[in-house]
Amino acid sequence: MQSILLSIAPLIVSFAVARQPGPRYDTIRKPEWTPPPIAFPIVWTILYLSMGYASARVAGASSLWSLPMLAYLIQLALNVSWTPVFFGRGEYATALTILRTLIVAVVITTVLFWRVDWIAGALLLPYLGWLGVAHELNRSIVRMNPI
Repeated sequence: MQSILLSIAPLIVSFAVARQPGPRYDTIRKPEWTPPPIAFPIVWTILYLSMGYASARVAGASSLWSLPMLAYLIQLALNVSWTPVFFGRGEYATALTILRTLIVAVVITTVLFWRVDWIAGALLLPYLGWLGVAHELNRSIVRMNPI
């Protein structure tokens, strides 16, 4: 049961705090390579399921209260905090700072997961890749929409 809950918990959390981009996002300048809107929910659903499965593997191999799981919860909190800052408040530079901190936290989590279960660590690599895309998109939006 714990494995199932951990596997779907990130997805449930993401749906609970998810926001539609809204009219502000539609009007800001974005780079031409911005992924189409439909890509975001598809990619994030896959990533959250992968993250959840990875966390279930680590919790099962170590403990729910281990250092890798603490790192996981920290990165998940940072992940969840980005959405209301970027979409809700339109504070793109602040969101970029959160995103940079999130990337560092996910690198740490990936290393810690890998030490417990290499498959769990490998499952976080696409997440890191997508965060790289998100970083460049967020950075470009900050640059293209000065306050």
